[in-house]
Amino acid sequence: MDYIKQAMDALKMDTKSRLIGLSAGIIVLLLKPFAKVLSMTYFYNKFTWIVVLITIFFVASLVIDLVNRWYDKKRVDKENKRKRSERLQKQRQFENYIFNLSGRKRRIIHDMYRNYHHRDYVSVNDSDALDLLMHNVILPTKVTQRVDILGRENEYNELQELFILAPRVVQIIDMHKEKFNW
Repeated sequence: MDYIKQAMDALKMDTKSRLIGLSAGIIVLLLKPFAKVLSMTYFYNKFTWIVVLITIFFVASLVIDLVNRWYDKKRVDKENKRKRSERLQKQRQFENYIFNLSGRKRRIIHDMYRNYHHRDYVSVNDSDALDLLMHNVILPTKVTQRVDILGRENEYNELQELFILAPRVVQIIDMHKEKFNW
């Protein structure tokens, strides 16, 4: 029972220690022809099978370790490939959303893009601006201003907030200017 426990402890050794054990076993087996010269015939007659078993054990553990590392690398590569394809699919969906904007939303993006710092004041209650904000096309800042709007009956104030165009939207527009016809 103690031998099994020791074998399990040998499996827990790091790869370098197992490689050293394997090389020591191979060296001992390769020196067998020199047993008479080294006066170790008794050792080789009695313990060769143990050295062979230990060497096979270390070879098997190193092969298993190598297969596990290869399998883990393949699994990680597959996971990274899946994440990359999901990221590209989300990027394509976002680009399609930008390309298919029309009406007031397109006008908001156009005005922001034409501004030097890609920013503009937009009404806080504007549903088109809220939709663009929800899709992360425009990003909010905490700068607000009140704009006086004259109506037919009374004068009232409209709260506007400063929004900036998301950097990835600017990149998309820069890369595909021909699709926007600006």
